[in-house]
Amino acid sequence: MKIEKNATVELTYVLKDSEGNILEDKKDQITKYIHGINMMPKPVEDALQNKEAGAAVSVTVEPKDAYGEADESLIMDVPISNFQTDQEIKVGDIFETSDPEGNPFLIKIIEINGDQAKIDANHPFAGKTVTFELEVKNVLETPADALERITNSINGECSCGCGCDCGCDDRNSDDCDCDDNCGCGCH
Repeated sequence: MKIEKNATVELTYVLKDSEGNILEDKKDQITKYIHGINMMPKPVEDALQNKEAGAAVSVTVEPKDAYGEADESLIMDVPISNFQTDQEIKVGDIFETSDPEGNPFLIKIIEINGDQAKIDANHPFAGKTVTFELEVKNVLETPADALERITNSINGECSCGCGCDCGCDDRNSDDCDCDDNCGCGCH
């Protein structure tokens, strides 16, 4: 089967910076994605289009199409007391936090000055031109229910089939007065 829109692609990859340094080595780990729904950078999807299992592809991606340009507004000083840890905080430490919507992201300590830490909340590869060295391991047809679930999730819609916590059987019914928050994490 050839890689086309909505196909499930199983691949391995090595990600390198513009000097050839390895940033991520996933050649011993299968990565799965659904092709054509923006789960991978567009230049990567374009390079993989119509390839089959066994294909090896190398594609260089500019920052704007990979992990974004570095954003200076994401470098800021915060009080060290904001970090909930018993460990001493030091330059190079990485912490996971979340945005107001609960989406996790990493921050890196880049400087310590007294009781303040300068953090960088940019993606670690932001601002870098990267090269993906990919090997396609398998191409599969994506089941329709899986495709619907994933595309709904990407679009911010619940598709987990959880129902709601108010006890009704249909969240969309006029008789349902739930608050659209059943605790599933989808909404």
